[in-house]
Amino acid sequence: MAEALVTPEVLTWARERAGLSTAALAERLGVEEGRVIAWETAAERPTFGQAEQLARTTHVPFGAFFLPSPPDDDLPLPDLRAGGAHRSPALDAAFKDALGDVFYKFDWYREYRRQEGADPLPFVGRYSTRTEAAVVAEDMARVLGLTPEVRAASRGAEEFLRRLIGLAEGAGIWVLRNGVVGGNTHRPLDVGVFRGFAIADPVLPTIFLNGRDAYAGQIFTLAHELAHLWIGQSGISDPLAVPSGRAGAARVEACCNRVAADLLAPRQDVQALWVADLSLDRNAEILARHFRVSAMVIGIRARDMGLVDRDTFERFRDAELQRWRRLRESAEGGGGDYYVTARSRNGGRFMRAVVAQAMSGHLLLRDAASLLNMTPKTLRVAHARMGEGRL
Repeated sequence: MAEALVTPEVLTWARERAGLSTAALAERLGVEEGRVIAWETAAERPTFGQAEQLARTTHVPFGAFFLPSPPDDDLPLPDLRAGGAHRSPALDAAFKDALGDVFYKFDWYREYRRQEGADPLPFVGRYSTRTEAAVVAEDMARVLGLTPEVRAASRGAEEFLRRLIGLAEGAGIWVLRNGVVGGNTHRPLDVGVFRGFAIADPVLPTIFLNGRDAYAGQIFTLAHELAHLWIGQSGISDPLAVPSGRAGAARVEACCNRVAADLLAPRQDVQALWVADLSLDRNAEILARHFRVSAMVIGIRARDMGLVDRDTFERFRDAELQRWRRLRESAEGGGGDYYVTARSRNGGRFMRAVVAQAMSGHLLLRDAASLLNMTPKTLRVAHARMGEGRL
């Protein structure tokens, strides 16, 4: 069989990018490990069929294997997750491909918004990390229209998350919530790697939430990423990691956590409702129901207000994260409505804009389908459902 003249260094890069050892890659390809090592040292060449299988397994375009050197894999956003002793896991191929998918959509949507005459939104970068958290949170609540009545009308975390996303979209913020790469359900996103990211662009402020997280976790991440927009700081986040490592990144993340906690559970209200004789667990349970947020948010508030010590909070946080993991695992496997899921993954306004442009002939159907991670057939069905008011 004809050999594929792949570049060994690119093959090694693709394998490492996918987080695979030579043994693991060999197992997936159905060859001996020595064969993979021979490919990477240029002692042998894979066949074209094996090279195509390599591309599918590592999720790297087939043509990339023939480049003279590995392509630039630099991130378009700063990584603000924890460093130092509490370093977050390396950003994996699934995250990088999901980020690339979002920026592919972002470039189209920003140009569309610009052509539609969208003005820069004044709240993006209105404050800095030096501004008091309560001031930023108060302005966020005003711009979003987040009132006690909105909280009271939400019957649980899932509904409150939907309402909060709706308020953000109403303010001109693009929110995507996805737990997989694009529309590929075989490539889940790892909550242990990241929980969200923000693009603080004045014309198209954008938030991405890792949909694999529990609803309660997504609420806090959403509030955290909103804070990123208000202080004008783009970045990749894990709000529940211990802020550490690089001073600048830790300062930004700690600031956004304080603002998020103030937005979701204002300090003066928590102080008024806190019962000193009760444990953190019991107080968190009571106040979480009152504010329609997670117990974790109350725990963070209590720590920042000095109502509990750091050791008590860290034990509580670890227990809550374990509980979220169990909830997430028990909820996995559900199908749901494909088109409702697609709207959540893409953001409702973006999806409507793409479908409208395609059906009016201003955008090729195949290009519109690519932007939405759909097929032309499913895009037409989405259009019909929108016309019926069912999407």
